[in-house]
Amino acid sequence: MKKFSRTEGSQVMSEEWDNIDPVTSKKIHDNGDRGDFVALVQRRQPDQKLVALFRKYWFHGQSASKDPFKLRSFRIDLDKRPANLEKLVDYVPFVRSDHSRFWMVNQTDYLSLPAILITDTGMIQVKFFIFIIFIV
Repeated sequence: MKKFSRTEGSQVMSEEWDNIDPVTSKKIHDNGDRGDFVALVQRRQPDQKLVALFRKYWFHGQSASKDPFKLRSFRIDLDKRPANLEKLVDYVPFVRSDHSRFWMVNQTDYLSLPAILITDTGMIQVKFFIFIIFIV
């Protein structure tokens, strides 16, 4: 992770993030707005199996750690069918990365593929961010 900070106030959450998943945003705010986590951005239903698999190995890999990285899941309300432009406007911060190519296809008769975005949220902390794309 390029941007990890336990300093209070180091994680700036824009209103879009608060509106998309208020429960996860509240956990971050309640923790003093610290940037001490990895964010996982997913669609609520279509990516659930992929998220469960990732979480299983994420926590298994950290089981021996005295201070494991927190994983915060942001769930957005998109499904397998391509969303119309009116709906996508609400999700611009979450569909600007490469993972969104698996969520949105140009042909309307195709379903999307499961994909998740894993990020240190550096794009809303500082100038740097990392991402990993997983597809099944």
